[in-house]
Amino acid sequence: MKFISGRTDTNIYYYIDTVDIQWADIDYMDSYKDWTLDPNNFNDLPNLVNDLPSYGMHFIQIVDPGISHTLGYAPYDDGVKRVIFIKTHDNSSFIVGKVWPGNTVFPDFTHPDAGNYWYTHAKAFHDKVNYDGLWIDMNEPANFVKGSLTGCTTGSMDDPPFVPRELQTGIHNH
Repeated sequence: MKFISGRTDTNIYYYIDTVDIQWADIDYMDSYKDWTLDPNNFNDLPNLVNDLPSYGMHFIQIVDPGISHTLGYAPYDDGVKRVIFIKTHDNSSFIVGKVWPGNTVFPDFTHPDAGNYWYTHAKAFHDKVNYDGLWIDMNEPANFVKGSLTGCTTGSMDDPPFVPRELQTGIHNH
């Protein structure tokens, strides 16, 4: 936090007025969980963010749609209660993948309550850190494992009869 504050002060001192946004990558999070603050390294982030407008600056934070699969973590517990996460092909459980916070579930943004779910947690965090906008990263949704921790299904819909030419011949073999 001191580095960021010092850098902002330096930019102002040298009249570098083209800097109007301060953004934070996922390092500000506690164990890379959305809507949390690292209590050791970013505990003063709310004060820094509140000070930015005095320099004519705004604050943007990165969030990833993957939600840590951790009991007692409010976004996970709330998502389970709302049944908001993407389920397996047979609807028996939530798909669990692996992203920055470790085992991760993914909100189903086609779910009728997805907007309310996302807003609830964004608003709760905004009440702590007065951010100006969100940079939603890894919204593919990205996953560090193939399919899920249990792999992929193998039905006819999972192995379509058409394959892009690049996969048949290699992208550089034309």
